Amino acid sequence: MAIDVSLIPPSQPVRRICLLLEADRKLMRWAIVGLERAIKECGVSVPLVIVQQPDSWNIQLPVTKKIVTWLILHWRMWWKTSTPWIERLPIDNLPWLAQSKIVEYPAVRAGKYGTALPPEAIQLINNEGIDLVYRRGFGILKGDILTCTPWGVLSYHAGDITRYRGGNSMIETYCNDEEYLVISVQKLNEHLDRGDLFDQIPVPIRSAKSYREVIERFYTALAGSLSQSLKKMSQPGYVITRPVFERQIIHLPTVGSLPYLMLRYLRAQLRQRARAWQIKTNK
Repeated sequence: MAIDVSLIPPSQPVRRICLLLEADRKLMRWAIVGLERAIKECGVSVPLVIVQQPDSWNIQLPVTKKIVTWLILHWRMWWKTSTPWIERLPIDNLPWLAQSKIVEYPAVRAGKYGTALPPEAIQLINNEGIDLVYRRGFGILKGDILTCTPWGVLSYHAGDITRYRGGNSMIETYCNDEEYLVISVQKLNEHLDRGDLFDQIPVPIRSAKSYREVIERFYTALAGSLSQSLKKMSQPGYVITRPVFERQIIHLPTVGSLPYLMLRYLRAQLRQRARAWQIKTNK
């Protein structure tokens, strides 16, 4: 990864986290496990949870993009059913949120696709002394939420962000026979998939027998990524990196690209099974 700038982080470590949630008030299992590990291993707390109001603004896509997005979403969900990591669980009975302040605020439209939080939410985050915002909802964030805490907003991108941009990054990495699927731990800014990097975690995938195994490996690593990154962020000499994006390729679902993507995916599945068979016969 080419580095453009190394950014000096805040002097205080992350201790208090604000969790941003979707309107259903649920988290995927990997995110729950990840937060629990961070609380236990890094001494952080989650005193504030902001939930998106159900009736607030949401991204409005053209009809063709809605259809393709729906097809890809259900295709992904079908292939991910082998892992319990993506099960969405309610936050109501999580013991580490028993004393937390849980509030609802509307999502405010910011530009064509962006989402901002209202000033009241920003003020509450400041009043609670939050160090870091952990994004698990509210879409593509814009505005003051990105800069209202010392450490900003942490979010994930499934792929090496310097090479792969967009919603198809994980499967593109698989189809391209990359050695690693990189978890990019971003410090979000105003530019989609072009944030600074808190951390990058490589997940080896070339030896995986199928895309399902890639998914399992990815979410297993993702569950441990928050505590791993927070530990790095507390070390002396740690810096936030601003990567170079010159080779970044945009992978967004379109009507024209979907059949070709499916053919490439099937070819990748055959490649991995042949590789697994060869490894087995050589033993």
